[in-house]
Amino acid sequence: MESLSRRNFLKTAGLGTAGAILGVQHLSARGLDGSSPAPAKGAKVRLAAIGIANRGAQIIEEFERTGLCEFVALCDVDPESAESRKTIAKYPKAKLFKDFRKLFDEYADHFDAVCVAIPDFAHFPVAMLALHCGKHVYVEKPMARTFHECELLMAAARKHPELATQVGNQGHSEANYFQFKAWKDAGIIKDVYKIVAHHNDWRRWHPYDVNIKKFPDAEPLPPGMDWDTWLTTAQWHDYNGKYHPGNWRGWFDFGMGAIGDWAAHIIDTGAGPAVRGGAAEAYGRQ
Repeated sequence: MESLSRRNFLKTAGLGTAGAILGVQHLSARGLDGSSPAPAKGAKVRLAAIGIANRGAQIIEEFERTGLCEFVALCDVDPESAESRKTIAKYPKAKLFKDFRKLFDEYADHFDAVCVAIPDFAHFPVAMLALHCGKHVYVEKPMARTFHECELLMAAARKHPELATQVGNQGHSEANYFQFKAWKDAGIIKDVYKIVAHHNDWRRWHPYDVNIKKFPDAEPLPPGMDWDTWLTTAQWHDYNGKYHPGNWRGWFDFGMGAIGDWAAHIIDTGAGPAVRGGAAEAYGRQ
């Protein structure tokens, strides 16, 4: 069908990133014992979503739109949140987990690939465990928290060339990035000596007191919230609504503010498409 063609993927926001995972022929998933059978040719890819609210819900929708997959498992540390409940209601047959480790321990034989949309500091342990379990991985930007973590993930992906691996960056498969590449290749844009990138939209943390002297005080956890698993590799802080959901980006113990949120989207237009032919790069194929 034309609506599912590779060309149409790249024309549609978000679908270019999904295509890198779902477009690999003969996707196979192996458990730790290598016993999981590969799905039959033409069968839908069985996906587990780790992070199912907000941005995670958007990614799930984009994968769903391809018509190439089915969601068999959902995992989120805050399953009772309004946004999580919306996703859960859409996939009533999907097995629900709060802890990604239990997802792999108890249900690995039931899915082929994972899409990961959780706080940046948790990307590395989840993606590394997925590779260890023989699962194809799509993870939101950034790949990991440090250069060392990225190098470890890349090395792990190279050890498993049969697995599709990709870092997604929202919007980077859209026409504007390839237009910029075409202008650069044609010499329309050249001799650049300065690039100005800015973001002038409201973000969650802007109203916070810039003279704040300490971290927010502890608040009661939302019903059903698994705060320990949310923290994963991050420094310990008591729960506060100014961290979750999404607000963690405004605190350097968890994120990198506007730089970590938006710089990846707006400062690499030339470097990404011009060098790689697209900024949605499979991290195991570099």
